Amino acid sequence: MLLSDKGIRSLLDGGHDLITPFDEKKLQSASYDLTLGSQIAAIESRASTVYLSQQEVLDESYVPVDITEGVIVKPGQYVLASIRETVNLPDNLAARVIARTRFTRLGLLVAEQYCNPSYSGRLQLGLYNASPNNIALVEGLEIAQIVFITLDQDPTEEKLYRNSETAVYQNESVFMGAQFGNDSLSEGARRVYDAMMQDLMA
Repeated sequence: MLLSDKGIRSLLDGGHDLITPFDEKKLQSASYDLTLGSQIAAIESRASTVYLSQQEVLDESYVPVDITEGVIVKPGQYVLASIRETVNLPDNLAARVIARTRFTRLGLLVAEQYCNPSYSGRLQLGLYNASPNNIALVEGLEIAQIVFITLDQDPTEEKLYRNSETAVYQNESVFMGAQFGNDSLSEGARRVYDAMMQDLMA
């Protein structure tokens, strides 16, 4: 079940920092508008093939861009954008980040995200310019919306995101790109990646 504006406000009034900073004007009937922060990360081509086993190469593919003076996203360009708000989910609430209709109609697509219960941090949103035009973005633009989903019952404590050993994005406050730790790939998948790399270097 989605939380209404009354449910969201009730959590805030009860002392839970669900969204920080909170602006009443951005609260809709069953969602909250998220705004662009001061930085995006453009993804640049560093190699012809991306191997998930090479974390250092993945990290080097992101180029931080300050957007306090605005930025142009070109046709076909994909960027990760930091939002201004920190989301702090309680144990009995999940969340989905979805596009705002006006941007979809413009051709700017927002990659949908799902946040597990107990997630806390400042999300990075994937933005893709599917239009034939340059699109200008500025800090503070209300770029997406977040909806909150109540669970039918409390989850198992060890299954909560904050307690997971693979919760690499928990408490993120600065930019973080795609993370693939040793436990992100099965043993078989890692063997295949290693073999492919050896063939390339041969």
